[in-house]
Amino acid sequence: MNDIYTYLNQLQAYLQQQETRIRNLEASLQNVNNQLQQLKDKPPVNVERIEYRFDQLKVERLDGTLNIGLNPNELQNIDEFAVNSAGPPPPFLFPEREQAVQNICRVIQDYINTELTENLSRASKGSPIDPSYLNFIKDDIIGQLPQKIQQYLDSTPPVERTPEQLPQILETIIEKLKIDVSQALFTFVNQLSNQ
Repeated sequence: MNDIYTYLNQLQAYLQQQETRIRNLEASLQNVNNQLQQLKDKPPVNVERIEYRFDQLKVERLDGTLNIGLNPNELQNIDEFAVNSAGPPPPFLFPEREQAVQNICRVIQDYINTELTENLSRASKGSPIDPSYLNFIKDDIIGQLPQKIQQYLDSTPPVERTPEQLPQILETIIEKLKIDVSQALFTFVNQLSNQ
């Protein structure tokens, strides 16, 4: 009989302990529900558009991580991430590229040697130009030709880079270079006459 009495006392203590625990859990749940309701009652934050102006940033010390738009933890789930950029197209490579550059250089050098004096005399309006200036101009222009030709080749739109269109592309580059040379000559002579 004594064992039953002890057992019932232990059972009653256990039930009271469980009842206290349930009340604490209910109070915690009510607290969480109140906080959730407060969050629901707050107006949502709506960001229409964010513009980043990096050219206006002044950075004195740079360390740490800057995340804009993506969380580094999300990057592992991205299979492919492509950004549309307006960067320069890839170089226009073709087997005869170096030979084409040399051929265009020869054509433009011939143009400079045959038509330069005539163009300069027209630009200078009959005033004689010192031969050293003439040689300086020739050397300067000829020295810049390979780089300018490659720049024009690489600026060719990728959709036009076909073997069928290559002769037309090279001819267009020659015409552009002739215009560039003429403009450079007239600008130089005008600056020379102003001095």
